[in-house]
Amino acid sequence: SCYFMNTARRQGVGGEGSRGVSTPHGGGIYRPVKDEISMVRIHPSSSLFTVSPKWIVYSQSTFTSKAYVQIASAIQYDWVKDLLPRLTDCDDEKLAGCSLEVLRQKTIEEKKQQMKTLAEQRQLMVKKSRVHKRRTTDTQVSDAKARYLARKRARAAEDG
Repeated sequence: SCYFMNTARRQGVGGEGSRGVSTPHGGGIYRPVKDEISMVRIHPSSSLFTVSPKWIVYSQSTFTSKAYVQIASAIQYDWVKDLLPRLTDCDDEKLAGCSLEVLRQKTIEEKKQQMKTLAEQRQLMVKKSRVHKRRTTDTQVSDAKARYLARKRARAAEDG
């Protein structure tokens, strides 16, 4: 489910009847209505990436080198134009049920835990690879080399 406060319009697109701005590769840049300073993009894995609708409402954002939204729906301006003036008065903390700082801290702790788990998995894989025994011994390798050289000499004798 999406919240109306996560409404965004494609950059360069106003309300009704304004000119469209399209990108050749899809995605487009969107400005959230509540926060006109920040910019988000539709994630390439989203089905809306190639569509680039004028208006979207989203519920999940991902931050890498850029801010992306993955779970988004295309909407029409007429659906939200009456709600837009109320967005500036919206209390995010009241809607979230706790302070935004607490939510940020929870997110940071979850990311740290994920990183720790990944590091532990990598260490375990490295440890397993060190323990892995070779299937061939040095004598088996030298015996195979001797057989190869013997065959090579036998072919050379036949040809020459």
